[in-house]
Amino acid sequence: MKKKKKKKIWIVICAAVAVVVVLVLVNIGPFLSMSPAATGKISDTGIIAVNNGMCNVYLIESSEGYALIDAGFSSNGIAATLTELGVDPSGVKAVFLTHSDGDHVAALPLLTNATIYMSEDEKQLLDGRTNRSAGAGNSLPAGIGIDSIVLLGDGQEIKIGERTIKAVKAPGHTPGSMLYIADGKYVFSGDAFKIADNKMSVHPFTMDDKTSNETMERLYREITGTYLTLTAHYGYFASPDLVLS
Repeated sequence: MKKKKKKKIWIVICAAVAVVVVLVLVNIGPFLSMSPAATGKISDTGIIAVNNGMCNVYLIESSEGYALIDAGFSSNGIAATLTELGVDPSGVKAVFLTHSDGDHVAALPLLTNATIYMSEDEKQLLDGRTNRSAGAGNSLPAGIGIDSIVLLGDGQEIKIGERTIKAVKAPGHTPGSMLYIADGKYVFSGDAFKIADNKMSVHPFTMDDKTSNETMERLYREITGTYLTLTAHYGYFASPDLVLS
């Protein structure tokens, strides 16, 4: 009887360990495939990739200062990298959020001279109407109010000096995910999709896989008609080389 009891206990323990391993792989595994680009200027583009650990944000140079795509997950990390690059945070005049997840908004308080832009459809994750995960929505860093954000509609264009930034709705990852196309040539996709070996697929932790696939199919020709596609977690790619997986 004692042997049978011990066997049952070991079965329970092994099952519990297996569950933990699966949960770890599900939640940690996607991060292991992320490969953001190193910090540095991207030749002949006027764009600087900023490595913020597990993600990239991107500075777009203009005659009126910088535009920044997303604000990363570490404000201190971004502050340090801007110092290394010789970029004063006060010179960032606009921040374009692809969505409101925590790894895209951290450095907003650092950028005191910047107008913050975001999709109008993303506000629901910040004002309590929609949960990002079980029982919780997203939040902004302390000192950044929802009402201070300029909300953008599909196709709306913002001028920063000689640069034109076009907002394009790209729902799926979140309801208000938005990608931006600069000067008709550079796509900043945020987490609208994952890219691996030039193949576009649904990004990890996406709220609505079906909508995400529909977004990729709808925007595929527009994206592949540009020069570069710059992601938040997988570096950047020649847009014409991209294929739908």
